[in-house]
Amino acid sequence: MRKDKESGYSQRVLWPELEDRLYEDFLERRKAGRTVRQRWLRIQLQIQFRQLYANVNPTIFRFSNGWFRGFLK
Repeated sequence: MRKDKESGYSQRVLWPELEDRLYEDFLERRKAGRTVRQRWLRIQLQIQFRQLYANVNPTIFRFSNGWFRGFLK
């Protein structure tokens, strides 16, 4: 579980490796001065998910606005 220090809210992270990779890609893109939009992140998520979890059906991951906002925090 990850915990938000300010609010004390914690949530269960189901795909920690995926989120770590996406975060690294996100930081690299921002460092290069590029914008990170929801569409870009969704595409990267699909690519990374298939690489990391080749034996898992990718449709079980729910990409929602709430997930996106939480990821950006």
